[in-house]
This record gives sequence, structure tokens and C-alpha cells, in this order.
Amino acid sequence: MQKRPFTNYVPYTLSTKFPLVATLGCCFLPIYDPHSAYRFHDCTELLYCHSGRGMLVSENREFPFQAGDVLFISPYMPHYLYKTGSASCRYESLHINLAQMYDPAIFPDIIQFAGQLLVPFSIPPVIQRCQHPVFGEIVWRMLRELSLYQPYFEMSIIGYCLSLISMLRLMFQNHENSGRDAVAGTSLYPALLYINRNFHKDISIPELANLCCLSETHFRRLFKRMFSMSPLDY
Repeated sequence: MQKRPFTNYVPYTLSTKFPLVATLGCCFLPIYDPHSAYRFHDCTELLYCHSGRGMLVSENREFPFQAGDVLFISPYMPHYLYKTGSASCRYESLHINLAQMYDPAIFPDIIQFAGQLLVPFSIPPVIQRCQHPVFGEIVWRMLRELSLYQPYFEMSIIGYCLSLISMLRLMFQNHENSGRDAVAGTSLYPALLYINRNFHKDISIPELANLCCLSETHFRRLFKRMFSMSPLDY
């Protein structure tokens, strides 16, 4: 596989009251372009494939998907999407911060679990319709609820998210028991998680390198290669 060029950070401004934004309507994946960059963002993305087939590329690995499947893209997970085949690949997506969706005083277990989901590949990136039809149905209903924009739709979305979280916990447990992807254990994600949770503090590069069990030089080089920016710029 040809190496992707520079990685782009795509920020999403989410409300603290309702931390979710949706990309609705006729959204189509492009054809494969070797010059297009990876991208990553600071929230969870749920992408619902309405029609056609596509490919999710992350960490130089390919994950095919088709109509009815849902992509679970973790924060800070560099990825590239394109359609496969001659037919168009239409999708809609949700960008959500699960940790901010619920009151930590009432749902501390959800907040803790949302922190575990920050690690890419903690959930299989492609949640297939044939294996998890109810999950895809709920994501589809959320997209429809958001498109109708009727009164009290926020309450419906919060309820749907609770259902999704319960199913994600089962997937997480099953995935953990079966032996997680080794890629997640040898990457920079321990440092990324630490930055995400302690961005308001003074953080040193040696401290981040130590979290990843890497030398400072190797950590800087690996970080630059993955995100096309230095740890300090990040």
C-alpha cells in the first residue's frame, strides 16, 4: 500500500450541552486518491454507509465496509476513506463526545468507559450489519431524528446513545477477551490519551515518551511521521 501524505487535524466544535454534530444528506465518498492525506479529529465518529462499498484505511491497514455497516472511528485515529467499485458510496455521519453527553455524577461508569473508547481499535473499526443489525438500526434512527429536527429530539438522541453504549460495552469486552489488535499497544496512543486528559497542565516531551516506553528521540520521530507535526505543535 502506498504511504499516505501528511495527516490533517480536523477539529469539531461541539456544544457542552449537546456535544454532537451530524453530517446529513447526500454525502459521497471519493474514489481512491494516493495524494489525499489521512485525517483525524478529537471526537468519536460514527459513519453510516447507506449505499455502495468503501474502504477505511488506518495504520496502513484496510477495513472494507458496505451498505448497512457502521464505522467506529476513535478520536486521534488517523484514517482515510474512499469508495470501492463503480457504484457511488453514500453516507451520513455523527461526531460525538460520549464523555460529555452525560452527567459524571449520575453516570460515572459511562464516563469511565468513554475514556477506554478513546483508544483506537478498542472496538472493531467496522461494525457489520450482519453481526450487529440493531446497532446499525439505532445509528440510522439517530440520523433520521436529527434530520427531522422535531421538538425534544435531543432527549431521543441521548436515549439512543445509552443503547449504543450498552452494545459497545459488549463489543469492547468480547474484543478484549479475544485479544486486541497489537497495533494499539505499540503506538502513540498512551501519550495521546494523556494529552487529551491533561491538556490544561504543563506536559513534558520526556514524560510522554516514557508513557509510550520510547526514547525521546524515537518518540519525536514517530509522532512527526504519524501526525505530520511535532508533539509540541500538537
